[in-house]
Amino acid sequence: MTSNSYNFLGAEFKNKDVKAGNVLISEPFLNDSNFSRTVVLITEHNEKGSFGLILNRPLNKNLADIVSGFDNVLIPLFTGGPVDLNTLHVIHSIGLEVPGTIQVSENLFWGGDFDYLRTLAESHSLDPQTVKFFIGYSGWMANQLNAEIKAKSWVVTNLKPERIFNLPPEDMWNLCLESLGGKFREWLNFPVDPILN
Repeated sequence: MTSNSYNFLGAEFKNKDVKAGNVLISEPFLNDSNFSRTVVLITEHNEKGSFGLILNRPLNKNLADIVSGFDNVLIPLFTGGPVDLNTLHVIHSIGLEVPGTIQVSENLFWGGDFDYLRTLAESHSLDPQTVKFFIGYSGWMANQLNAEIKAKSWVVTNLKPERIFNLPPEDMWNLCLESLGGKFREWLNFPVDPILN
């Protein structure tokens, strides 16, 4: 492997331009409280901008607390980002059987028919290990995310879908850095507040 290529939880990547399906890991002193020590899945990236969902910011709520029909399955809600906090988003590994879903990468899908997912939940057929729901999202204007990556605010990598759904959110940032190794593992020793360093 070259110096900028890593084996990350089973997925090799090279730190280059981002694309849909990539994961962003924030550098430890990112000067934005919305993204401090976050892991963000990019679901869309093009000339118009980028759309992402924070994977490791759980809310103190479950989906059933805000949406009817999901009482049969315990599904925690996450903060997807600071934009449009009145919107609900979903990623899943169920597949294209969910009408209207968009394939982001292998075994990872974004959006789709909520009524279909509700039907699965009501019939006890929705596995909570295959879905994540988010309030709000993370958005970047055209070229904004690329500029942040060039400024080394983010590390671009991949994460296996099963890890996206199963890694404990409170440990995700740390586990991602540990898997990258090298200088990234050193980030684990950096204090949350750089003034304390």
